[in-house]
Amino acid sequence: MRIWKEYPGKVFLKTILILLSGSFLAQLLGMISYLFIARIYSPDAMGVFSIFMTILAWVTPVLNARFDFAIVSESCEDNVFPLMKLCIMAMIVVSLATTLMYALYIIFFVDAILNKLTILVLFISLIASGLVNILNSYNNRMGSYKILNIANVKRSLVQSFLGIFIGMLYPLAESLIISYCVSCCVAINTQLRETKDYLLKISQTKFDAVRKVFEKHKKQLTQSAPAQLINSSSYAIIAFFIQDLFGLSHTGYYYMATRVLGLPLSLISSNVAKVYFKDAVEEHNRVGTYIGTTKKTITLLVMFSLPIFILLHTYILEICQIALGSQWVVAGEYMLILTPMFAIRFVVTTITPAFVVSNRQEQELIFQAGFIFVSLIVFVYAKLYAIQIKFFLFIIGIGYSIVYLLGLFRIISLAKISK
Repeated sequence: MRIWKEYPGKVFLKTILILLSGSFLAQLLGMISYLFIARIYSPDAMGVFSIFMTILAWVTPVLNARFDFAIVSESCEDNVFPLMKLCIMAMIVVSLATTLMYALYIIFFVDAILNKLTILVLFISLIASGLVNILNSYNNRMGSYKILNIANVKRSLVQSFLGIFIGMLYPLAESLIISYCVSCCVAINTQLRETKDYLLKISQTKFDAVRKVFEKHKKQLTQSAPAQLINSSSYAIIAFFIQDLFGLSHTGYYYMATRVLGLPLSLISSNVAKVYFKDAVEEHNRVGTYIGTTKKTITLLVMFSLPIFILLHTYILEICQIALGSQWVVAGEYMLILTPMFAIRFVVTTITPAFVVSNRQEQELIFQAGFIFVSLIVFVYAKLYAIQIKFFLFIIGIGYSIVYLLGLFRIISLAKISK
């Protein structure tokens, strides 16, 4: 008890545990649902679903042009609501542009594997995801982690139930897509009810105030957003590359592999990132550096990462066989190959907001471009020499790990630099 009282990072750890409590339940529901979903849907259906989710995941981090990050770091309270309005404006523009491009893809590509209904579903999902980004940032700023937990649990519960229920009647990719869209709407409704008093303030915000915060944080649009788009592209294009090189079934196996390996990222890393960003900003404003918060976060992440990914690497084939069924053993083989890279990613991804804290978004752009470079080189090599998918994933894993480690060293050096 005395050790806990004297532990300097106890507030930091307590905040993370509050977030984890809700995320753990949400992820647990998701994990349980996939025990059924893996037996209801075929690898081909999961492959189609992964293409839709890849497009969504590609755009969601930049839906608000990264101005949602500025909501957390903004030092002037009067600028918060103009920033939220700016985020909404950016969200509408990006959502419309993305939906239009997606519609053209669906309409004009004869071999398109997603039907036209998903055009509307995509637009609704993008709007919902953009609003969730804004509200997450605001609640993170205010320390309202209970609201985030409730929204996460409700979202996971609805998506899990609908994915199973509709899938039993129509085991098609569209069933999974619709269940995802409905769950987004449930999550946004939960958070909007908690913050309804602020909606009027956002609507009454003058355009001049919005213009001023845009000028102050325009690096989010010009540097941070392109960097994040490149980062999400580096993972999104792999799904398209696998579909082109190896077929739809392997895309489904890859999606399931990354889904399982990504659970620690969703459960722990994403929540720690919220707390790290907030604490790093506060330390940076107070003492000029944020190396204390960075070291503390890296230590905590390594303590989580090593046992989690060692266990996964040791027992993943048995887990896939028992939990997901024999048709997903191939996905387990892919997980074995990708586990080391995901262990490194687990640590580094969490502290990438350091580039925003240091106002070095241009360096984040270079860092994220490294993933695109690796992906394109490996794709061209695979296309020329017709390599097997396991070797393809092995090279991707090595290349990405090197980029992550280089990024980690740079982040540590930035945290030491006094502003």
